[in-house]
Amino acid sequence: MEKLQSILENISDVPVFLHQASHLPRLTREEELACAARMDAGDSTAKDELILGYLPYMVAPIRRLDLWLQTPELITQCYKALEKAIGKFNFHQEGDTFSHYLSLWIRQAITSYIAHLHRS
Repeated sequence: MEKLQSILENISDVPVFLHQASHLPRLTREEELACAARMDAGDSTAKDELILGYLPYMVAPIRRLDLWLQTPELITQCYKALEKAIGKFNFHQEGDTFSHYLSLWIRQAITSYIAHLHRS
């Protein structure tokens, strides 16, 4: 998807990336389920749509960090966590929301990144 690629090209320019990603439209529950069904059917663009819809949820905790922690490496770690969360979450299960599940993965990625900085 071109829109996702154009946003990901700006990872090295952290303020621009955070601004672009935070202003993307969020998915509704119906859109989320439709994308998940298409992804289960093998549609490769559905995963990109889920990623675009949840990038604002990914960048929200990053924006709350101190500026010296807002690095391209951290964003890459959180992006990988977003991809893993999409791959592991059961979108058709009632009761759990993906945004909560994703926040756990993002929090873990941030904690892991900070721990790695302190070991270095």
